[in-house]
Amino acid sequence: MKLNRTQIFGLSWIGFSLFFVFLQYLFNDTTSGFAIFLSAVAAIPVAALLAYRARRARQR
Repeated sequence: MKLNRTQIFGLSWIGFSLFFVFLQYLFNDTTSGFAIFLSAVAAIPVAALLAYRARRARQR
């Protein structure tokens, strides 16, 4: 499976979000709920963009 630049960016962004949540959990921070919410919100537009790009590439 060959990844394009947008997919690599999306995967790295989601990985960074998960890593951030893991760090919050590790230090037992009270803002961990906020971090999970933030990463989920950040992952939504990236996933939508990836789906849009994949659909547009298939139409060509």
